[in-house]
Amino acid sequence: MRNSEIIEKFRTAPFVRLMLPMSAGIIFQGQLFPLKLGAAWLCLTFFALMLLAHYRLVAYAWRWCFGLLANLFLFFFGVAIMQNVKLEGELPVGENIYVAAIVAGDPSQTPKFTKLDVTVTAYCDSAEVWREVNERMTLYLRNDSMGTLPLLGDKLVARVKPNANPPAKNPYEFDYGSYLRKRGVFSAAFIDAGSCVVVSHNNLPLWKTAPKSIRKTLLTYFAQQGVVGEELAVLQALTLGDKSLLDSDLRQSYAAAGALHILAVSGLHVGIISMILGFFLKVLDRRKYGRIMRGVIVLLCMWSYALVAGLSPSVLRATIMFTVLTIGNMFSRSTNTYNTLAFSAFLICAFDPLSLFDAGFQLSYAAVLSIVFFHPYIYRQLHFKRYLPDAVWSLISVSLAANIGTLPISVYMFHQFPIHFLITNILVNIPTMVIMAGFLLTLPFAFIPAIPYAGWLVATGTSLSVMLLNFLIRFVESLPYALIEALWITPLQTWLMLFAILALAFYMWAKKAKFFILSLSLMAVCLSLRVVDKHRQQQQAVMTVYSIRNVSLVSFVNGSRGFALCDSVDVPNPFNFNVKSHMTYLGFSSLESLDRIALQEASVKEFAEQGICRGFVTFAGKTVKILCSEAAGALQTPIDVDYLILTSSCKLRPRQIAARYRPQQVIIDASMPTYLARRQASDFEEMGIACHNVNEAGAFVRGF
Repeated sequence: MRNSEIIEKFRTAPFVRLMLPMSAGIIFQGQLFPLKLGAAWLCLTFFALMLLAHYRLVAYAWRWCFGLLANLFLFFFGVAIMQNVKLEGELPVGENIYVAAIVAGDPSQTPKFTKLDVTVTAYCDSAEVWREVNERMTLYLRNDSMGTLPLLGDKLVARVKPNANPPAKNPYEFDYGSYLRKRGVFSAAFIDAGSCVVVSHNNLPLWKTAPKSIRKTLLTYFAQQGVVGEELAVLQALTLGDKSLLDSDLRQSYAAAGALHILAVSGLHVGIISMILGFFLKVLDRRKYGRIMRGVIVLLCMWSYALVAGLSPSVLRATIMFTVLTIGNMFSRSTNTYNTLAFSAFLICAFDPLSLFDAGFQLSYAAVLSIVFFHPYIYRQLHFKRYLPDAVWSLISVSLAANIGTLPISVYMFHQFPIHFLITNILVNIPTMVIMAGFLLTLPFAFIPAIPYAGWLVATGTSLSVMLLNFLIRFVESLPYALIEALWITPLQTWLMLFAILALAFYMWAKKAKFFILSLSLMAVCLSLRVVDKHRQQQQAVMTVYSIRNVSLVSFVNGSRGFALCDSVDVPNPFNFNVKSHMTYLGFSSLESLDRIALQEASVKEFAEQGICRGFVTFAGKTVKILCSEAAGALQTPIDVDYLILTSSCKLRPRQIAARYRPQQVIIDASMPTYLARRQASDFEEMGIACHNVNEAGAFVRGF
């Protein structure tokens, strides 16, 4: 392909050229070198005036300056909109205040607490002055606090003590606090009995409450028709994007089979709805303006579905994309798919620049772009005369194309790769389409039960389809080598892989060998870095005291072997949320991959293979003492130890400990109550002993 042809291709996709500099500005401001507010808006205004002056006054020979100025303008536009993002809350953290808030989501119950997502409209500070705010907050109501739970739209007045969202305290742990802040939730509070009063009802606009009421009615109707348990959980996730009923085992089954994406409402689901509606409304094309009528009905249904599904970012970007495609079809206009994608991304990032850093946003656009580009090339490699093998090959080629673009991002974020994703995508597509069709057909029966048993038949058919889908997912999961785990790649390796794929795409598009050589070179560098990383894992010797509230957990990893000392040998699932990423970094699939020894046993028994003898651990030439239950009294000669790990089971005071041991450093683990850990840390520091409190400073990691 000639350079002129490549340039012409870019001219037909103007929003691609607009999106690139704006994205660069968002990344520059959000991740690299933040500019001050005044400087960004000054630059934005300057380049806007220069653009106007250039368009009116400058000669044709200097037309290239217009492109340069336009790109600089868009860059600083990205910087400016990123500066307007609210990343800090206004509520005073750590103070007892009164808040007026509106319940913005349905309450969710646990055995001890009821979680409420609220929007705080005002608060009363220490000076007893009410100040207006608009800030989201999470309230945890003790289940004995109120006789009747607040409902969606209720206005509350409550006495609270806001706590900031805690940061991640373990190496490479998912930063849930940062995740909440990016979504505008800056604090949380626990409410005692009698500190919360409902003062009014129905304080939200209809467009916010109606979709939730519709969603609740639909789920109630399915439950009444006998759709319960796993079937209801999957149906709710697949059609409405609500994963609250999914248990961890079912999630893991879908992840291992490579089908987790179908449980997140996205372009696949919106596309199926658009296709089904378009098929049934095709009869309108025979009428005058029938194509426009069909397009309007499809658009109304798509946006209604988006509202009912909660207008999540994935639903919103898919709906915007299909809206542009539908409008083009209404007026018989052919659309450039790349331009349509860039247009939807431009709109989303212009209103919510943090979307650019969202995993769902990145995976969604990577998948669609990869399908649009690579699918035709892959599909053309094989030809079948019969419909069935051709349809199967088309599904395989679509799945391969999607995984080419998403592979680097998904491996970097989730550290695993499903081997049998091709089998999964062949098997689950038809049940998924039947479930979505059944969901649409059930809608009128949920609100207008006109025909007896018709709704039951449709709901039963949908339930059977969900059962078939779950069966197929578990079948794929049961196949040998279903999932490769413990895949650790660095951000540099991720970028190298992405640029290698981009270079390969340019080679396939422009037919220039230099792009193919560049792609191979980048992959070679990436593989070399992977070899270096595997060498690091083989040579490592790492001790880690993790920070998990009310839990003692210490790991010792030497090369490809390791063991963990914990409260119980049976490691519950919540631990993996905290430590799995660090385990992957060390070369293990999870904490269960290590030998596990109960702390109480390690304090009184000997485990020669691990170097444990009655609470002493010899590791990498260092002596570590783990203090559990130990009698008071000083030894004749204090024992020198390099590290002393203090747990809540130990009742000795710091000075009693110092009389028995001479540690180079004390680590207070997370089982110790916060107030006691602070006091003991202060006592050790007064005696000149270095102390690390994992409750406040995060996990203690030491490599040897």
